[in-house]
Amino acid sequence: MSPDQFNIRHLAAMAAVVEQGSVSLAARSVNLTQPAVTQGIAKLEAQLGLPLFERQPGGMAPTEAAGRLAPRVEAALRLIGSSRVTAAQIRAFVALARAGSYAAA
Repeated sequence: MSPDQFNIRHLAAMAAVVEQGSVSLAARSVNLTQPAVTQGIAKLEAQLGLPLFERQPGGMAPTEAAGRLAPRVEAALRLIGSSRVTAAQIRAFVALARAGSYAAA
């Protein structure tokens, strides 16, 4: 799957887990349920083909990959400026910007 197919809310949840150090705290901060955050992270890991967290009895510890990805996700989310935008909307916006008109996009 290409990078433009990533779910933005899943990326935000992953970054929140890294920042907060807890799935339940991260879930509250991104307005998702704890199972949704866990499933979203599992989907991201499948898409990337590598683990983002080490599952431990006391919780999830970020891997080096998560530590490198989280700041990039946070920067992208700041640039996007909305937690509700979808990847499809971003693709449409980029197509419009590149083409110069709705008809051409």
